[in-house]
Amino acid sequence: MIFLGIPFFKNINFLEDTLLSLLAQTSSHWHAVVLDDSLESEEAIKAENLVKKLSDHRIEYKKNIQNIGMANNWNQALDLGQNYPNAIATVILHADDRLMPEYVSEMLIAIKNNPNTVAFFCEAAVIDGNGKRSFSFTDFYKKILLPKKTNGIINLNGIDGIRSLIPGNFIFCPTLCYRNSLLSRRFDPKLKMVTDFELTLDLLMQGFSLQGLYLQPLFEYRRHDSNTTQLMNQNLERFKEETALYLSLAKKLDEKKLYPLAKKARELNIIKKNLIFLIITSLLKGKFSLMNRYFVYLLNLIKI
Repeated sequence: MIFLGIPFFKNINFLEDTLLSLLAQTSSHWHAVVLDDSLESEEAIKAENLVKKLSDHRIEYKKNIQNIGMANNWNQALDLGQNYPNAIATVILHADDRLMPEYVSEMLIAIKNNPNTVAFFCEAAVIDGNGKRSFSFTDFYKKILLPKKTNGIINLNGIDGIRSLIPGNFIFCPTLCYRNSLLSRRFDPKLKMVTDFELTLDLLMQGFSLQGLYLQPLFEYRRHDSNTTQLMNQNLERFKEETALYLSLAKKLDEKKLYPLAKKARELNIIKKNLIFLIITSLLKGKFSLMNRYFVYLLNLIKI
């Protein structure tokens, strides 16, 4: 059985889409809990009523007594998953994304066939706020970064896995399915944007393996204006955290005497490319103040 923790903050319409995609799974071997971390009582009432309306014993609702933040809510999901009877894996399912019907069944097969793999991820299709297939340069570039697939499978093993991810994190984080018996650590609550990437890199640094399923999309990842990534781009929080993470990774690789790999991490190439793209798009949209903000940060990176 797969346990799915669904951290919820706002936007009941997206949450309903998410839960309906769960109910459409071809496998019934799952259990989900909506972990409500909302600040507005109206949002909480809507979320609880939605779960009641769906009336499926496999979906529960839990309201946090106080707002605990994203990473702590994710950690709560991992704790619940590891303690839920018969759950062999845990997924942090974002409350604005959707699962394709085969997600649970394909993950269960992969878990069974790869007993020493700590986590699994999959190909994702990108949708917009209306649930329609969408294109973005960022997601197109992620496909370019993908390492070689063997029969639709990507294997990331230890340091070689880190080498594949340094050019850019091509893993859609909410697709990750963590094996309960092997995952001993949690997300860093100090982080807001690279929470999942930091954990992935640390697992690989410890020598664990991850596997990606890429025969077909098993997940729909939603990009919209209120998406956390968009907001963190504009206030530069995303880039500041990514910079610190890559420099920390470089230091760890230096300690292992993996100097060429550390140099690659220290170059911060993916961050620079993202900033250049945002500078161009901001210019074309006439958002000159935002463009200048990205440009100044890019100049600072070049000086590192």
